[in-house]
Amino acid sequence: QKGKLYYLSPLIRSGRFWVRGWLAPGIARIGYYADNFHQFDFTDPIFSDTYSKLSPFADCGIIAEYKMLNFSSSVENIYPPNLSLLGSSEGNEPINVNSIFRANLGNFQPWLGMNFDGNTVQFLPTVGANYYHRGWRFSIGYMKNSIRANISLPIVVNRVWTKYEANYHTASDEIAPLAITSHCIGIDLLFPQHRKPPPPKPNLVLEPGELPDLWTTDTAYLSTAVINRSDTECDTAMVSLIIIEPDETTLVGACSVPPLKPGEEFLAQFQWIPPHPGTYEFVFTADDNGAHFPGIWSTIDETREDDNRLKHDLLIFGDLVITVSPLLQVLIIPTVTFVREDAPIVPLVFFEPQSAKVPERFDSTLAIIANRLQLNPDVVLELRGYIDSESDNNELGIAIKRMDSVAQKLISLGVPPSSIVKLDTSDYDVTTPRIPIVSENVSAKDLQMIQEENRRVEMIARFQNIPHLVYEFNLPAEARNIPEKNKAALDSISDILAGILCSDHSAIILIEGTVGYGENPIELLEFLDIVRDYLRPRLQIFCPLERIPISLSSQESRKSKVCVWLSAEKIIFNPVEQAEAAKEFRIPDDVRRNLVIISVNNPENVSKYKLYVINEDVGDTVKVFAEGIGAPPSQAVWDWRDENGNLIDPRGTYRFILELTDKLGQRYKITSDPIWVIVEEWEHRLESSIVVQFCFDEAVSESKYLESRLEEFARLIIDKAQIPDNIVNVKLTGHTDVIGSPAHNKKLSQLRAQKELNYLRTLMKFVLDISTDIELDQWLHKNKVSLESVGMSDSKPYVIERYRKGEFEKVLVGDNSFPEGRSVNRRVVIEIEEMIKK
Repeated sequence: QKGKLYYLSPLIRSGRFWVRGWLAPGIARIGYYADNFHQFDFTDPIFSDTYSKLSPFADCGIIAEYKMLNFSSSVENIYPPNLSLLGSSEGNEPINVNSIFRANLGNFQPWLGMNFDGNTVQFLPTVGANYYHRGWRFSIGYMKNSIRANISLPIVVNRVWTKYEANYHTASDEIAPLAITSHCIGIDLLFPQHRKPPPPKPNLVLEPGELPDLWTTDTAYLSTAVINRSDTECDTAMVSLIIIEPDETTLVGACSVPPLKPGEEFLAQFQWIPPHPGTYEFVFTADDNGAHFPGIWSTIDETREDDNRLKHDLLIFGDLVITVSPLLQVLIIPTVTFVREDAPIVPLVFFEPQSAKVPERFDSTLAIIANRLQLNPDVVLELRGYIDSESDNNELGIAIKRMDSVAQKLISLGVPPSSIVKLDTSDYDVTTPRIPIVSENVSAKDLQMIQEENRRVEMIARFQNIPHLVYEFNLPAEARNIPEKNKAALDSISDILAGILCSDHSAIILIEGTVGYGENPIELLEFLDIVRDYLRPRLQIFCPLERIPISLSSQESRKSKVCVWLSAEKIIFNPVEQAEAAKEFRIPDDVRRNLVIISVNNPENVSKYKLYVINEDVGDTVKVFAEGIGAPPSQAVWDWRDENGNLIDPRGTYRFILELTDKLGQRYKITSDPIWVIVEEWEHRLESSIVVQFCFDEAVSESKYLESRLEEFARLIIDKAQIPDNIVNVKLTGHTDVIGSPAHNKKLSQLRAQKELNYLRTLMKFVLDISTDIELDQWLHKNKVSLESVGMSDSKPYVIERYRKGEFEKVLVGDNSFPEGRSVNRRVVIEIEEMIKK
């Protein structure tokens, strides 16, 4: 039996290394139980006086630890006990030395060592492992030529810590021949030493600073926040940054951290240039210079060391390399015909007798007007309701109900109520006829149609708080420049006009001239163009000619004058443009499909994409093939058609466009080589549009805006004449409704067509900068352009040909059985036919 008192020396620490020694003096006792002696001579002098003896002894040792490694060495019997009952020096216990290395792997602790046995003067290996669980320790090992198992259970009573320990081992070499085993049981009583609490230690913690998840191959700026999460100040330390790649580990650098007070933080910043795209792991370590990675070379004793490290993954993108390659750049077809005919808008709603319900056939028209109104916030739609005195039984209140019905319909289509103005019926006569009866000899059929047109709601588009006529002035005789006083006035209105053009999609500035007696209309058009050129740069935005047209009034005046109108009529009169559709063509079977190959070097870096075709000559998108999240498809197939299924125009130059956004938000726009369609034999084009809608039985236009478009058509005809081998035939056809006699309608239709033809010729002379009809006729002949007018009376109600769902269909727009159809038929249509023979 042995009893020892341990003394532990203070720790000696350097960074994560510490060492301490110990000394254990004690008392050893040996005793014999004589009752168990067999055939014993009790006169033996050894046992003559006693059967037991006590003797002092002392052991010592050293313990050291660095990170996960532990070393201990103990020397037993540096002061040897003498357990001889006779006190013989041969009874001194020899010195034993036991040295062990341990690895701390959590709860598991393997160990390996060497034992010096003083009895046999031998060095014996030792090996084993400990396992710790909730204070228990289980151990098994090989020591002193025997296998030993150990179990240790701590028991705490008040301030005394007691450990019961039992050792079970196989017999040693000396005892094994006797076929017996030995057992050891020991109890340690540890009395804690009352010391002053150790001084507080600092604790450095790392938190993310500027750490992007994605980056390019440009210089990356990385940072981490070093925080002192303790109650004591921390000395100067270092923060290192290591970058780990699959096949390489690199030290970016180490940053010095100044002394930090409790709760204080420091932002450690690093710069790094990625060597190549890929995935990198960043490791920040506090209290470390990075020289011993993955180890930590610390200089500060902290309360915790496991929060000194911060890891972050970073994906480095390289520039995307993208190609878009159509296999075919040219489509060759023998012949093609293109057709485009616009559908007019009639800004009226007609009603049944004594009814205020909006007929369903007006839904599409009201939807178009409602959509346009929402794009023009400064425009209000003024409604005026009317009745037909006879068929509505002179019930004046129906006019108000009809306005209410139209207003509610528009509101249901998204028009703000503030954009609708219902004119008070006290401000106008609700019985004013749209078609007055000027003769008693009106047939019953004509009378019924007249009454249908009188039961109506008229729509007038105008700007709020801005007069329709913005400015007017008389033109001085033989004026070639704008007088200074008129320039000042134009300057004052230009800011207002610029704001309206920016905010309202359909706003038109119409510069109209009234020709004085004996004045030259071409010279007036030239002056109107001077006014336009003066205004355009002052409108602060790019203003195409179609938004600031010039025109001549049909009114008569003693002196020429200029009027500047701010018009919102485009909202209610602009025709619905139909897509140009192709027919009479054939695409050879072997080129019906154009395969487009798409290549992206790093598709996983793509966030989103869009693939489409444009006509680069006009800047329009022809067709969108695909768009979405992630990488684009590797190929696309194009059938040479646009979104509506029409063959693309041979006069355009087409390119595939691939727009990409990578995961960093960088945008790419890749353009393919150009693509063309070539017509080998002939190319035929037919285009028609209503240029004027007339008041009943008159040659006066209902809309200044519609008639102002003739300047645009004059320029279009001249442009088409410049195309090589192009033959251009222009026909203006005048039409009427079915009300009235055929003879009268024939004459009226001819008058309407001739009026617009004369005006078109005047506009063409102005654009071509020529002054006489002879010069114009010579130009027309030279450029293979013909102009003619025809009066068709009521023989050809307006029919348009349009392309829907892959097929051509003819639509009767000017249906004389409805009042809106008859309104359309009071028209002049410009038909432009082109024929290019190769």
